[in-house]
Amino acid sequence: MITKDNRSHDDVLAFRFSGEVTKSDYATFVPEVDRAVAEFVRVKILIVFDHFDGWDLSAMWSDLRFTEKHYSSVERFAVVGAARWQKVLVTLAKPFTGAQVKWFDASDEAAAWTWLESGAATEANTMAKH
Repeated sequence: MITKDNRSHDDVLAFRFSGEVTKSDYATFVPEVDRAVAEFVRVKILIVFDHFDGWDLSAMWSDLRFTEKHYSSVERFAVVGAARWQKVLVTLAKPFTGAQVKWFDASDEAAAWTWLESGAATEANTMAKH
């Protein structure tokens, strides 16, 4: 399931991925991002893996299409999670986006928000060392 976090504002969008994400979850997620891109051109996205089990096959395809479509419209992805496989997956996905991507441990969600909302430039496609 993908749910929008109520702290989302302006060009900063936050979502929680929990359980198994399906293709139908992207039917609500993608339009939210598209609306923000239409208004702000570039957006920053926070994804929190919260008891996240992964994607079903059709959702994985939807995720790849989303990444391709929004290659240049996402400025930053902050990804928060606890499992090592999630961190590895984020690392593998980096070449498929033009966004800066940074991983945060689940205990560092506040730091993810700070990084995402900051205006300071950071090294593109870096990983936090945790």
